[in-house]
Amino acid sequence: MEPNHRIEPFQTYAISFYNDEIDTTVTSDCDTVERWINEIPRPNLFIVGVDIKYRYDDLKDFVSTVQLCVGSRCLIYQLEFVDYDFPDVLLDFLANEEYSFVGWDIDYSLTRLETETALDIPRALVVDLMNLAGYRSLNNMDMLEYIFFDDPDCIELAEMVLEKELEDMPEEVLMLRWDLRQLTSEQVKYACVDAFVAFEMGRFLNARQYRLTGL
Repeated sequence: MEPNHRIEPFQTYAISFYNDEIDTTVTSDCDTVERWINEIPRPNLFIVGVDIKYRYDDLKDFVSTVQLCVGSRCLIYQLEFVDYDFPDVLLDFLANEEYSFVGWDIDYSLTRLETETALDIPRALVVDLMNLAGYRSLNNMDMLEYIFFDDPDCIELAEMVLEKELEDMPEEVLMLRWDLRQLTSEQVKYACVDAFVAFEMGRFLNARQYRLTGL
């Protein structure tokens, strides 16, 4: 897999996941981020898959990238290369009450994001996918038994809900340096698919309805 374009200050990739092709932008450039947000199609499902990747240094880790996925579009924002204030369009987007932001163990991730980068997503807009799946399982005996008896991790649960086998990403990919300006194609795919699967889980389990109505 090679990037479609090598035009600084961003790279674009077409990531294949089953029958979906995810247009993925990797950047630290504020103008590119602003354009990516402004080009989000409307109307849409108002669900955003969120994921974070960390740079590992000795025994510590640091927030390095944040991934945002809306439909078949993914942004990998390289936070360690941002050299001035975040664009207002991004801050407004992350606080937009129309959207529900979904992810795994998302409260911990967003706390780290806010503490280390000052990017904040109000918790009232956030849905944790494990909690959502647990709630939805009350009306799905197969899922309820699976969660109760098998105690699945997020990958196993996503495979059951989406009925798709998720490709095992080598652990060494996760442990690569995420603070490099040019990520490997394996890193881009890893980061993109994680955010896209979060979006798909939120879509399938109707995260927005759950956040707005509790149902």
